[in-house]
Amino acid sequence: MLLREMLTTQKSRLATLTVALALCVGCSASEEQEVGPVELETNYQLDGLADRATEILTQIEAVESCDDQIGPTDELYSPVQVGHIYCKINASDVNVFTYADRAGIRYHMQTVDLGSGDGRAFLVGSDWLVAGSPDLLREIEQTFDGSVYTNDDSAYLQYNGYSESDAFVVCHQFLASAAVDYVASGTNSIPQLDEYTVPGVKDKFNEQLVNVVPKLASFERGDVQAAVSDLLPYAQEIRNICRELA
Repeated sequence: MLLREMLTTQKSRLATLTVALALCVGCSASEEQEVGPVELETNYQLDGLADRATEILTQIEAVESCDDQIGPTDELYSPVQVGHIYCKINASDVNVFTYADRAGIRYHMQTVDLGSGDGRAFLVGSDWLVAGSPDLLREIEQTFDGSVYTNDDSAYLQYNGYSESDAFVVCHQFLASAAVDYVASGTNSIPQLDEYTVPGVKDKFNEQLVNVVPKLASFERGDVQAAVSDLLPYAQEIRNICRELA
């Protein structure tokens, strides 16, 4: 399942960061916080991304019914804003992504395994992607202006865009993970992220988000999924911080 893989990847990255910070002698996670905005976001919009994702799902459902739908929503760990819908077709996971910036297509192609492991494939258009079983994607391919890829290399090489190793993406993944941990646990490790991984990130975070965190409903509740949901309205701010620093 793509959602589970994405969450597992981010937990792994956060665990690596946590170990590194724990080994830091003399580090303090409780530095004085600067004043930042305190108004909570109440009208976060996906512009046309949600509508486009829904349109693609409607085209899919003209062929096969999709159950247990979640979304459309943005994804906190995506380096670009997306409209994401998850559902199941014949007990198989299907994920629809529409992209504000098509550079995000390459990132998802790089971070999701294709091929013989579980038979997953991609159907890719100009600014959208559907991940699902090869049989399903070949069945619906004729109704879309897109291409089906079942091999990592053949898919990945077709697209320019963000890579896991790009400075912006590295910053974004660490900052998103650290922000989720901050909300869930109440412990702010971003000052150490600033010192050891992404210089400048602490001041940018303080300017924009540090005083928002304690006001979120999931603050210090230990619920990672709730923390991710509460931070979604600020996904663009997190991305923009790293774009400025990369």
